[in-house]
Amino acid sequence: MDRFKKNNIDNAYHKLKFEKMKDLTILLAVILISTSSYGKGKKYIYSDTTFNHIEFAEITFTLDKTTKDTLQIEGLLKQMTNINGIPCYGNISFHPDWGLKNFTLADEHTFGKNTFPIGTHIGLNIGRFSLEAGYFKTVGGDTVNTCSFPANQVINGLSCDGMEVIFTTKWNLRACILGDDEIIAGHAVKKGTLAVFNKDGSFSVFCMYDPIIQGYHCSGTSYKFWNGGGGIYFYPNGQISLFTPVDDVEIQGVFCMSKCIWFYESGKLQRCTSAKDQTIDGVVHKKKHTLKFNEEGSVTESYKDKFF
Repeated sequence: MDRFKKNNIDNAYHKLKFEKMKDLTILLAVILISTSSYGKGKKYIYSDTTFNHIEFAEITFTLDKTTKDTLQIEGLLKQMTNINGIPCYGNISFHPDWGLKNFTLADEHTFGKNTFPIGTHIGLNIGRFSLEAGYFKTVGGDTVNTCSFPANQVINGLSCDGMEVIFTTKWNLRACILGDDEIIAGHAVKKGTLAVFNKDGSFSVFCMYDPIIQGYHCSGTSYKFWNGGGGIYFYPNGQISLFTPVDDVEIQGVFCMSKCIWFYESGKLQRCTSAKDQTIDGVVHKKKHTLKFNEEGSVTESYKDKFF
C-alpha cells in the first residue's frame, strides 16, 4: 500500500474513532463496562480488548436472555485488521459464528469478478427482508450480499448507484439502481431505474417513467413506494416476456387491454386480455376475456376471469 493511500486510511480511521469516542461516556478501565437489556437479548459491552484474535476498541455481545446463545456481535476495531484475508477498519459486526457480517474496506479488495474500492461498506449473508429499502426485499434469495460504495460503481458494465447494490452470496449482481442512463440487452433505460437480474439470465427493470421497449409503450413502476408487482420482464435473450401497456394496444393483430401481456421467448404473443369484442380465426372473443395463444398464433383458451 503506498504512503498516500495509507495516510488516507489512517486519517479516515482516526476520524471515525474520534467521532465514535465523542459519543461514548468515559470508558472504564475494567473490561466489562456495562450490561443492558432489550427485547429478548442482553448486551455485554467490553473495551480495549481482544476476542477471536481481533483487537477491539469496543465490542458488544448480545445474548439471548434465556438460552445465552449469541445473537449478535458488533464493535469498533482498534486498528486496521485483516479478517479472513479482507482488510477492514472502523465499525464492524459478525454473525454469531464469527463470520463477517458488516464491515468497511480499509483497502481495495476483489470479491468474485469485481474489485471494490477503499471505504466500501459491505454486508455478507444478509437476510433480504432485513434490508432497509423495501424494493430490494422483493429481489429474491433468502440471503444476499450488499455493498454501499463511496460513489457510483460500474458492475458488469453497468453504472450502479453507490448507495446500495445487491449481490448473490456468490457475488453475482442481483439488483441495483442505475446511476446513469444505460443500455441493458439492447434496451435503453434511464438513470434511476431498478434493474434485477436472475440466476437463469432473465432480468427485469422497474422504471420511474413509462419507457418504450421493443416498440411498446410500457407502464413504469414507482418502486420506491411499492412492495412488489409491476415491472418489465425479459428472457435471457433480451426478448420482452411480460409488461403492462400504458393504454390498450394492438399486438400481432390482437387488441389487448392495458393489463399484463405475456410473450413467448420467440416474441410471439402468449396471453393478454381482450380490449374489445373481436374475431380471431373466425371465432368471436368477448371484451375482457383472457386470451391464450400457442406459438402459431391460434387461441387455445378464452375465458372471463372471475374478478372482471
